[in-house]
Amino acid sequence: MSNTNKNRLRSFLSPFAAIIISAAITVGQESEISEQAHTLSLEEFINQSVINDTVFEEILINELTLQYTKTLGLPAADILLDIKGSYRFNTDQDIEDPEGSISLTKLFPRFGTDLSATYAASVTSADTADSEMEFTISQPIAKNAFGRTYRLDEAIIGIENEIASFQIVEAYEDYLASIIKIYYNWYEAYTSMQTAESSYRENLKLLKNIEERRTNNIALRVDVNKITLQVLAKKEDLIALTNQYHEELNLVKEAIRYQGYEAIKPVNPTLYRSVTIDFDGDFQKFFEQSRTARILNLIESKTNHEVDKYANNLFPSLNLLFTHQIDGDDYDVNSPEKEYHAGIEIELPVPSSVERAQYRTALIENRKSVLNRANTYSRLSTQLRNLYENIQTEKQLISIAEEKLMLGEEILEDETENYSYGRVTLNDLIQEINKHDQNRFNKILSELRYKTLVLEWQRLTDQLITRDKIKTPIKPLP
Repeated sequence: MSNTNKNRLRSFLSPFAAIIISAAITVGQESEISEQAHTLSLEEFINQSVINDTVFEEILINELTLQYTKTLGLPAADILLDIKGSYRFNTDQDIEDPEGSISLTKLFPRFGTDLSATYAASVTSADTADSEMEFTISQPIAKNAFGRTYRLDEAIIGIENEIASFQIVEAYEDYLASIIKIYYNWYEAYTSMQTAESSYRENLKLLKNIEERRTNNIALRVDVNKITLQVLAKKEDLIALTNQYHEELNLVKEAIRYQGYEAIKPVNPTLYRSVTIDFDGDFQKFFEQSRTARILNLIESKTNHEVDKYANNLFPSLNLLFTHQIDGDDYDVNSPEKEYHAGIEIELPVPSSVERAQYRTALIENRKSVLNRANTYSRLSTQLRNLYENIQTEKQLISIAEEKLMLGEEILEDETENYSYGRVTLNDLIQEINKHDQNRFNKILSELRYKTLVLEWQRLTDQLITRDKIKTPIKPLP
């Protein structure tokens, strides 16, 4: 390098280093603002999210439809009123005969019984009319015998409602877990930004110290350059991590629908810190009492009921009929003549291929539900076991990270002193500084992974939330 270029570089380095050092003032001011920010705990964050985040309400509003599924899916037990009127003309004989009828029909679906009452009247001549009253009872004794199909449908719909209710809680729990992860990521970004800020300020102090040593001809110009590059690298890290923090902050604000102007910052989440995992106990409880286990059992129970339902549909439609008929004169049924009838009504589809196909399909679905339950248990067993191993591994890594961090602080302190006495080179000191920073970031990431794994354990084992703990309000319908 020519002397001219060297002089230019010297004239550039001194003010440039001064600019970098002056940036510490801005960092200090940002730190003061951060200290004044409102702290938002995980508990407060969750409470505000479940109240303000309409995704929770969107999930829970599905429960409102469950109260209508039986009404929509089962035969109505309403009374049916049927009114008919007609007027017959015979132009050849100049005859006009008005006729009319009214009937009431009531189905008792739980027993399959159908009751009907009919009154009919017609004019037979200019002065007379005939009337008729008929009472009929129809009772199925083969297909839907005494309401069996109705009761099976009612049981199936009840099971479907119960499954849907559990699945709503599952969806709520999944979204709650994603919300908690947002807070965990926010806190990780916050601590990483603080660590980067601390590292940046520490390197600024070192740069200032090297500048003083350079002024006193103790340090070399290359030392100033090396530390200046180190400070720039730390500044880059701080800028990147600050940007990441603001991205996570925006997700937090979206979750709680934050519209305020006051700065907010996280605190170390302690809500799930005390969670203890007993693998054997939690594992056994999961396969016996969890929502997942109950859903799988309900699905199998539903397919069992469907097999019974379609097996019942293979029977012919066979109804016992009892009729009481009264014929009389005039509209008041005068001079009544009473008749009683008993009979059988049968409907037999030939060759009943649809019913048989439905029955065979139900058998297949039942077998699939049994296999699905066994396969799901096997898959979740492996998944939970691996998750447990990862949790235990992460706990060990956190302990190692803490030990490395403690030793790194001691080494950095010793190497700083050694450098001041010229026992080690500046390169050695920079290397230890970067190792120490990396240890700090590694500890932050290990803690985040551990919290996330524990959260996933609670979600998979259905321990994160129960229906009675859900507090999200649902706005009433108009």
